[in-house]
Amino acid sequence: MVILNKWFLYGIGFASATWIVSLYLYFQVANLDIFLTKSSTSYSSWGLQQNLLDSEDHKFPKKYMKSFKQDLRPILKLPKEQTSVNEEMLQLGMLKSKEDQKVKEEGYKLHAYNVLISNRLGLNRDLPDTRNSLCKSKNYDANLPKASVVICFYNEHFQTLLRTIHSILNRTAVELLEEILLVDDFSDHENLYSDVENYLIGII
Repeated sequence: MVILNKWFLYGIGFASATWIVSLYLYFQVANLDIFLTKSSTSYSSWGLQQNLLDSEDHKFPKKYMKSFKQDLRPILKLPKEQTSVNEEMLQLGMLKSKEDQKVKEEGYKLHAYNVLISNRLGLNRDLPDTRNSLCKSKNYDANLPKASVVICFYNEHFQTLLRTIHSILNRTAVELLEEILLVDDFSDHENLYSDVENYLIGII
């Protein structure tokens, strides 16, 4: 009877210790998650700032560091209308019919992403200006050489490929764009090449 009680107490002690360790690890992970969520400092910017401050080679004046940190602040800021934007994105992915479900499933099968959303985005879309303020204020020579844009694709989703082409046309100055070269890397999706060719003939 004494031996039974001793092992029973050992069991209680071991179980208690296990629970204590489990709870400790849980709260450590929870605190880390909160820290990562609340942190808005760009790691790359922070690292660059620290290197400039600490490196003997750079000898960056500390009196300029405040304004420099402002220039290195995270490029993307959450817009005030983030909630409405998220709702709009959710609407793009809503399944409203069996046909939508079919398009979604077929898209994942062929392209590994939701082509239903891609189809609803349209060919001309608004994109935020993600340039750093230093890039926005930079002046470039007006006499620059033209560029050729090469797009290699293999079994690309038709609508996505067209949107890529339109994005280049919409966001590139005419005087800087020499040509857009489409290279089909032996796609085997039915009619992809002819569909792209016919579309381009129609807009040229």
